Amino acid sequence: MKSSLIAFTVMLVLCTAACQRSPQEKAAKFLRDGKDLMSRKDYARAVLQFRNAVRLLPKDAEVEYQLGLAYLADGKLAEGVAALTKATTLNPKHAEAQVKIAELMALSGDPSVIREGGKRVQGVLEATPGNPDALNALALSELALGKPQDAERHLEEALQRLPQNFNSSVTLARLYLSRNDAKSAEQILKKAADAAPCRRRWLWRKCIC
Repeated sequence: MKSSLIAFTVMLVLCTAACQRSPQEKAAKFLRDGKDLMSRKDYARAVLQFRNAVRLLPKDAEVEYQLGLAYLADGKLAEGVAALTKATTLNPKHAEAQVKIAELMALSGDPSVIREGGKRVQGVLEATPGNPDALNALALSELALGKPQDAERHLEEALQRLPQNFNSSVTLARLYLSRNDAKSAEQILKKAADAAPCRRRWLWRKCIC
């Protein structure tokens, strides 16, 4: 009887403590759990965790951004774009969300949409000059608009600032391959692979796909 009473008391204390946590604390836990699930590629469950966080913090751009990434990883493009768009609406200065949307816009095939993505990235670069991810997204937009020289310049700048930037390495290598310049493409991928040997196969696979 005494042990049961002690157990009940402990459970009551734990329950009370959990109930007293602020929405921010609860959302932070959902975010941590969601990111952990993302790292384990359990995207569907990650979405659920981030949606729980959104319910607690509906005006938090970072939460919407993480939800957008999870939707995209889970193959739900429309939901991902909607979450990323909301993140940039809540905080137009959220660089990662703006860059991600610009990358998606570059794949749209619609020149007006692609240009809009480029404008978003330009805003990021004005706030954080030389941002490698933003430079890469800008290059994607320029390639889609038929401006390979501008794209090459921005990709080279991105790699100067962050030599191990895999996305920029792959994009620049593809650009060289489109010119039948396999030697330059190989050099770019070799530099990236030397920076992270464990990703050598990944780089070649991304480049030729």
